[in-house]
Amino acid sequence: MARFRKKAEGMWDTLDGKDVSAASLPTFDWQKDGFRMQQTNVDLARGIDEKNDPGYIPEAEMHVKSIENRDFEDGAVDFNLMQQRSENVKEHKGPFWNGGEKAFAAEEAGEGKEDAESDTQSPGVPWKLIRRICACFAVAFAFLVLMRYFVFNVEEVRVEGNRSVATDEILRISGIRTGMNILTLDEEAITRRIDANRYLKLEAIEKKTNHIVVLHVRESQESSFIRYCGIIYMLDVRGMVLNEWIPQGNSSESLAKDVPDLLQVEGLDIKNCSIGRKITLNDDRQMPIYKEFVMELKAMGMEKDISVLYLTDPESIYLGTTSGFSVRMGGSERIHAKLRSLQLVLEKLVNEGYPEGTIDVSTPDVPTYIPSSSM
Repeated sequence: MARFRKKAEGMWDTLDGKDVSAASLPTFDWQKDGFRMQQTNVDLARGIDEKNDPGYIPEAEMHVKSIENRDFEDGAVDFNLMQQRSENVKEHKGPFWNGGEKAFAAEEAGEGKEDAESDTQSPGVPWKLIRRICACFAVAFAFLVLMRYFVFNVEEVRVEGNRSVATDEILRISGIRTGMNILTLDEEAITRRIDANRYLKLEAIEKKTNHIVVLHVRESQESSFIRYCGIIYMLDVRGMVLNEWIPQGNSSESLAKDVPDLLQVEGLDIKNCSIGRKITLNDDRQMPIYKEFVMELKAMGMEKDISVLYLTDPESIYLGTTSGFSVRMGGSERIHAKLRSLQLVLEKLVNEGYPEGTIDVSTPDVPTYIPSSSM
């Protein structure tokens, strides 16, 4: 009887050393019936010879048992996996072709699926790097959202400098609300909204570290008045028209009684005058002189000393004092020096009882006084 032993994958020989290679075995089609190789080898091990004599089977059974219980050599296939047919048998894919029990167990655990997916990915695309970059972008976006909507939120808004206008009204005009991001406040828009109110001027926006915003405002005060088309308009230092008033009588006594106790400005070449807007003039030289003059009067405390400002000719400015003196100012240069000179001369004339007359401070270093001709 011929006995067989396995030498290598697909190689068998008889126990007496005669080679029975794959070339001498019955041929089979790998693509059509790939599992017949194991069955053919087992059949040969059972002792089926060319005459198909069954008399050799009992003796071959013991040899078959030894083959089945033998540890698998490298590259050998588990007999139990022969029943696990791969759906891709023609392409030699699946656990049967990937290493026996270990590959089959990995597929059961889900690892085989991951390997199959990785096979479909393009080998030229760095997927791990792309995933890391996406993760970095996600973290950065979350950080920006946190900073924008939680860390720098406005928790309180305060107003300082207001006296007549209510704080709630100023907050409404500003448009600032709690919960807004303190870093993205549109300061220009806030300034425009507050300054649009004729009684308000926004001086500064202070952002404190404890989520508090402070609006520093200055309320406009009536600094002067003008007569235009029979109506009296009150102006602030900016030339903003704050209010209007229509005199009730035509007599000089009623006009003198109803005229506000403010500086009267005469000689303005008015182009447009309406409440809530700055007065516009045809002569561009007049408004800068008006602003500087009114501001100097406030700074020097002379508001009660001057009653009338004549700006008909910007190169020859005249004043009228509450004490009855006329003042020749000259041009618009050195207004502060001229008013300071007038302040000292006027104080001396009033204290020493000098009669009404004309004070000339066009040259502030050398002021002059001329009594009225009636004296």
